[in-house]
Amino acid sequence: MTKPNDTVVLFSGGMDSVAAAHLYPHAQKVYVKIGAPYEAREVRSLYDRGYLASTRIVNCGDWLGAKADVMGRVPLRNLFFAVAAAAATGASQVVLGATAGETSPDKSRRFARLASAAMTAAEARPVRLLLPFRGRTKRALVREALRHTPGAERWLRAAPSCYAASLPD
Repeated sequence: MTKPNDTVVLFSGGMDSVAAAHLYPHAQKVYVKIGAPYEAREVRSLYDRGYLASTRIVNCGDWLGAKADVMGRVPLRNLFFAVAAAAATGASQVVLGATAGETSPDKSRRFARLASAAMTAAEARPVRLLLPFRGRTKRALVREALRHTPGAERWLRAAPSCYAASLPD
């Protein structure tokens, strides 16, 4: 059993992380800054939508963001995000909003298992990377957040998504 606030949601302000934050209402939201090209837009969006005050910003400089490819993808970013969030907060659970159909190796169950083992070994305490939505489509995740949290629709409609038609009608 975890203590309240012993769980963090990796929070970009995108649809997956907004839905995850609504489904884990007692979890601390953590945004990890790595110097990626998309970061200024994400942080501005957090501010514009009123999330900045309730989101912990962990600033890790720009050394990882410099490795972004032309599409803005950053190698190892989810591992880095999980490690930074666990280390900065002391949380024993880190939630990553990966959904069904995502093909990135750093959103797989194998990745989560191995990352959990590495963080546990490095921290000398249990630290788990959770993928609680991995078996659900983005649409199903959003539906669940809408059922779970009255008023979530406003926040979910404002959340950017890299997938079209993620918000149910």
